[in-house]
Amino acid sequence: MFSKTNIGTIKCIAWKGDNIVFGDQDGQVSVWDLKLKTQRTIHTRRGWIKRIRFAPGRGNTKFGVLYLDGMDIFELKEGKLEMLSSLKSPKEIAKIIDIDWAGSDRPVIATNDGCVIVFDILLKLSHCKIEDLELPDNLFSPHILPSKGALLMKYFLHHQPWSDKYTFKIEAGGLREEDAKLVEDINRQFSLIDRDLADYLPVCKFGVAERCLLVASYYCEDKNRKRMTKEDNQASSGDRFVPQTPAYKETNDLVVLDNPEEQEKKFQEKQLYGCHPLESYFDTICDNLSYKKYQLDRVALHDSKRATYDHTKKCAENYVMLGQTDRAVQLFLETEPDNNIYYTDCLRACLVASIRFSGASQSTIKLVATNLIANGKLTEGVQLLCLINKGLDACRYLQTYSEWDLAVWLAKSTLSYSEFAEVMKRWVDHLCSPHVNQKSKAVLVQLSLGQFSKVLEMLYGMRQFNRAACFAEACTQFGLLDKSDDTVSLVEAVYLEYARLLSNLGYREAAEHYCTKAGEKGEQFLKEVKILFT
Repeated sequence: MFSKTNIGTIKCIAWKGDNIVFGDQDGQVSVWDLKLKTQRTIHTRRGWIKRIRFAPGRGNTKFGVLYLDGMDIFELKEGKLEMLSSLKSPKEIAKIIDIDWAGSDRPVIATNDGCVIVFDILLKLSHCKIEDLELPDNLFSPHILPSKGALLMKYFLHHQPWSDKYTFKIEAGGLREEDAKLVEDINRQFSLIDRDLADYLPVCKFGVAERCLLVASYYCEDKNRKRMTKEDNQASSGDRFVPQTPAYKETNDLVVLDNPEEQEKKFQEKQLYGCHPLESYFDTICDNLSYKKYQLDRVALHDSKRATYDHTKKCAENYVMLGQTDRAVQLFLETEPDNNIYYTDCLRACLVASIRFSGASQSTIKLVATNLIANGKLTEGVQLLCLINKGLDACRYLQTYSEWDLAVWLAKSTLSYSEFAEVMKRWVDHLCSPHVNQKSKAVLVQLSLGQFSKVLEMLYGMRQFNRAACFAEACTQFGLLDKSDDTVSLVEAVYLEYARLLSNLGYREAAEHYCTKAGEKGEQFLKEVKILFT
């Protein structure tokens, strides 16, 4: 559908009533009317669109659009887009970081100087600033601290291996003398942490992984929260991810099966931790069994809501690719005789039904599928390959033609682990490529594959040293990292950079601790730290 429009890479979507509004990275706003089946697109010429928000109220078609350099207010009138007002940031106001609506004609914005401002619809008159309000009680909000203080507080909450006891107080001498006021502000924020959370953080049953997840939730870090949730899930089900033996190594080691002590340990871990599949909104990073169940449920839901031939055809094709051939045959045979595709669908039903009982025609079907793909019939060719259990070949073709999402969907729903891993690794390379640059998503994909060393390497390469250090601690806690020289060197490099980061923030005790875990280079840097803090 998108290929037929001039829309670029979509960055945000808003839906209200019969209207769906898209914003892309080039500054285009496109409105689709689902009832009238029309589309209107305007080019704002303001670059990347970050967010779109509809105003509340039945029949109210006003919506706000947030750009990197400000915002606009639009209204849909008789299918046409009309701009009501515009605001430049930071030219006319401090940099805007979010927008919403306080009423049907009252846009509200949040700025990077800590203000929440309610405007009139023309964006001329502002009504209040949160900084002018008198709050009855102190509120926990690490974001009101200076950036240095917010980072220190977060790192302190993540993990405190340098201390014998997990605490919620930085000692007066913990930082440099000039940071005494900052220490006071941080400790004040510690005292405002929810009591139930404060009681649980020191005794998290998943240790560092779960603690980082809770802290990410408190800091409203969606990406970090998603990554730590997946890591938490992987840790609790780590026995499912047995590292594959590399091709260059021989498998001559003896393995003791049904060791009573190991069996008892695993039983106790399962009793303690349990293992629940991730929710469906985690999508492609769910485990394969859960993902396939979600997709079958989704297709069954669409099947139950069928109203048109195109809808029925789409359901039948999805059933074919998911291996549900019986239901696919039934749907193909439902085509009405007066439909132009009636004869074709009858033949497709015969093909799908007969392919299960004959394997002699596989080479012919594969040749036909290849020819279809070469001549622009990608979907039809992929369906034929799925019929003869050539799902991996189908995924390769889809990736070659840049249908990455469909390739991942098919791989997770139908392929074995080794074949699925090949598809996902190619997807990781695609996500890390300069023109896509979605490395955070690639990290989640690697994590879903159980490639913990690769995840650590990627976090290190992205210079996310705090996350890398916490991830290394969590993996060590659950024994998920191999003991190879490369991995040991990588972990030491992560700890060394984290020690540098903590040293730059002025936290001597923590920096010295990670220096001791960073090998020879850590010992050298430890001497520098002692000189810096004397």
